[in-house]
Amino acid sequence: KKAKHKTYYLRLEKSWLGADDLAGPWGPAGKLPKPFKKLPMSPNFKDARVNVPGEKIDAGDVPTVHVSNQPAELIVIEGEPKLVPIPDTPVLLVENTECDLFRHIDDGHYYYLVSGRWFRTKELDGAWASAMGDLPAGFDKIPSDHAKAHVLASVPGTPEAEEAVLQAQIPQVAQVSRADAPKEVKVEYTGEPEFRAIEGTKMAYAVNTPSDVIRLGDTADATYYLCQNGVWFVGKAPRGPWTVADEVPKDIYDIPPSSPMHHTTYVYVYDSTPSTVVYGYTPGYMGAYVGWGCVVWGTGWWYDPYYYYGPGWGYPIYYGYPYSYGAGSWYNPATGFYGRGYSYYGPYGGAGRAAAYNPRTGTYARGGYAYGYGGGATWGQAFNPRTGTYAAGYRAGDAYSSWGRGVVSRGDQWLKAGGYSDARGSVRGFRTSEGTGGIRFDGPGKGGSIVKGPNDVYVGRDGNVYRRDGDGGWSQHGKDGWKPVDRGAGTGGAGDRLSQGQKDALKGLDRSAVQRQRGAANSGRYGNWKSSGGYSGGARGRSAGSMSRGGGFSRGGGARMGGRRGWSAIEGGRM
Repeated sequence: KKAKHKTYYLRLEKSWLGADDLAGPWGPAGKLPKPFKKLPMSPNFKDARVNVPGEKIDAGDVPTVHVSNQPAELIVIEGEPKLVPIPDTPVLLVENTECDLFRHIDDGHYYYLVSGRWFRTKELDGAWASAMGDLPAGFDKIPSDHAKAHVLASVPGTPEAEEAVLQAQIPQVAQVSRADAPKEVKVEYTGEPEFRAIEGTKMAYAVNTPSDVIRLGDTADATYYLCQNGVWFVGKAPRGPWTVADEVPKDIYDIPPSSPMHHTTYVYVYDSTPSTVVYGYTPGYMGAYVGWGCVVWGTGWWYDPYYYYGPGWGYPIYYGYPYSYGAGSWYNPATGFYGRGYSYYGPYGGAGRAAAYNPRTGTYARGGYAYGYGGGATWGQAFNPRTGTYAAGYRAGDAYSSWGRGVVSRGDQWLKAGGYSDARGSVRGFRTSEGTGGIRFDGPGKGGSIVKGPNDVYVGRDGNVYRRDGDGGWSQHGKDGWKPVDRGAGTGGAGDRLSQGQKDALKGLDRSAVQRQRGAANSGRYGNWKSSGGYSGGARGRSAGSMSRGGGFSRGGGARMGGRRGWSAIEGGRM
């Protein structure tokens, strides 16, 4: 830094670039300031530190640096565009790029497909404009077996586009319990609730919370609506208490696309009884919208995120919103599979989220990860409303240990598993709704397993089979059947003595039995949770791709709907 002047520095491999403004122009940085030599050798700064002072770079070798302060898509082309004809069409494919980039022979424009939307330009280094609504003829003639056939789902009038539109209008429905659903509600604010007006309406939405909270009416006599995991709740205060809403005012459905709460307008009340309410949502709640005769991703609007710097904090609280560009959206017309994703990183760690839906199987899935100096964690969740199958799990760790848990359920049947590891060893266990369970432990110089079957039957670490009675006593199964174990005298026969392995096995079985009793209450609560009218295993599970705050999801399968890296940029706007 200089007085009243600052320079930005960008590392390019082993060299450094500099600029007075982030937008450029960028050139050779020259001599780096002395503070660069004080950068820590931590993992996040090591690459920068080992390249100080850096290798010299000539001005003619400096690449063009593109900077965007909004989500944007970039197109990377390896050299000059290589145009290859697509048989029996007036369309040329730009072959030397990973993106969906074409040139049309009749009008000479380049066409780029991203987030389900078409853009065009006369020159690749020129300005891009929307081509939605007047895409020239010829794209619909792309052969179904061509490498770029997946773009047909975004060409109006094609069977692939019509199928995508049909899928995007099918609602997913769940029944929730009026009594139990509010127990799952949790709304947290950073400080006191803050609201921002929704343009063109008498409503406002909460900005300092990751939850979708909408205020209707004047502050003094307002009603608050919360849309969480595809379910509507209503309350008289920003923090609740919340009750299940059996009707939603029509004002909610007037929220325009320019508002980050627009996705909630795709969640509806379908039916209600004195004890339950039936909700449903279409893929618009997850960010897949119908427009121009095909499916597009996101509203196309950029929503200002929320920042908050607490007193004395060195970093801000940040709540972002899903966006249309730079989010890795994809769709596969062969399977109907679609999703979107994002990731980010910084000097202290990184994080990402992903979500997808497959209409062929009916499966919703979402997941995420985060890491930093203290460790890292990953999580995932999936639900299939057709089969009633639900699965979820997480894994986390730090420099000294790791741990994780998981559950799979279908109807009243379930399996839970978990584990923990550190320098002393590891322990893993499982339990099922049928009464079967087991524990496996390993450590330096020792290890073993305890497996429990129906009717309180266990396999001890010594390999013998034991059964526990209602009074806490044990019997061992042998060639002569079951015999009670007398820990003082032996295994039941006069003069029999327990081996050390049998003693250790029985101690382990005692601990296992106590842990099982301790977990019985949790199992009961889990059963109640699953049978609470479908909320926990229904709408909650179906929120796999919900457009909740901080959304956007990482790439994970299907045909990609646009490049992530780039040469020229399209920034988020009203397209």
